[in-house]
Amino acid sequence: LKYVTIPDSVVEIAWGAFCGCTSLTSVIIPDSVMKIGWSVFKGCTSLTTIIVPSSVTKIGRGAFKGCPKLTVFCSEGSAAWEYCLEKDVPCAEAAPDSAPRQNAVSQPAKSPDKKRLPDSAPRQNAVSQPAKSPDKKRLPDSAPLQNAVSQPPESPVSQAFEYELTPDGKGMILTGYNGTGGEVVIQAAYNGVPVKEIGRYVFRNCAGLVSIVLPEGMTGIGESAFEGCTGLRAVTLPGSVTEIGWSAFEGCTGLTTIIFPGSVTKIGWWAFKDCTGLTSVTLPASVKTIGDSAFGGCPNLTIRCPEGSAAWNYCEKNGIPHAAK
Repeated sequence: LKYVTIPDSVVEIAWGAFCGCTSLTSVIIPDSVMKIGWSVFKGCTSLTTIIVPSSVTKIGRGAFKGCPKLTVFCSEGSAAWEYCLEKDVPCAEAAPDSAPRQNAVSQPAKSPDKKRLPDSAPRQNAVSQPAKSPDKKRLPDSAPLQNAVSQPPESPVSQAFEYELTPDGKGMILTGYNGTGGEVVIQAAYNGVPVKEIGRYVFRNCAGLVSIVLPEGMTGIGESAFEGCTGLRAVTLPGSVTEIGWSAFEGCTGLTTIIFPGSVTKIGWWAFKDCTGLTSVTLPASVKTIGDSAFGGCPNLTIRCPEGSAAWNYCEKNGIPHAAK
């Protein structure tokens, strides 16, 4: 996919819609579009031109992240213009004459309420999570589940999680964090209901978070769960985790070392990107899939892994220093 012209019936581009489309070079957005979701064009490394009309009033986080060649063409003073100035994305007022309009490939409208990654995104590296509901429940670290379900606390709680039950009702997905950080220990279960996943964005940009202990029984860490937690120094991964979502620890500059248990099979795109303090990572033979730039921007890193493993081959291919485990 190199060119996209979005039809004028589309009002919203859902999050991650074109994420990881590395061959995409140009996109034209019609005046009908009002919202561009989170990470829509993230990782489109060949994208050079995108035309954003003044009708667009909302642009989600990381919409143009990881697009080193991109210039956004939009009206001065528009929401897109202000977004580009704030995020330091190159922008210009007039669309170039070379923008492809006639031979563009049309893109069907995305459903606004779609809650999963589209086919073009690296969905195998993301941890799924149900849509957040308006009646989201809050769970203080020390509170029993029954109290949190029956009556969410009205007063401020120093360290509290928001959560949802898994579709089968037998597990819990953490969907939000209302604390200030420090040393956080997540319990394995609350009133008998086990914690199964850390959902998307739960601790994102929580600079005060110093350490996190994840419980046994947890299987997944969602997209951008700890992204931007610059104060995070230590992470304890349980032996039950199988998947690290994309951008899960991106930008955690204080993280220096991490040991993966033998249960992990997938590490998502950008999972540890720009963890500049990271010096040592131990990857087991169980890891079969590692996403693009999972360890990009980690200049001091050496990865320890079994010789001939998927991790070893990944390091060889990407020029990452490595040593036999």
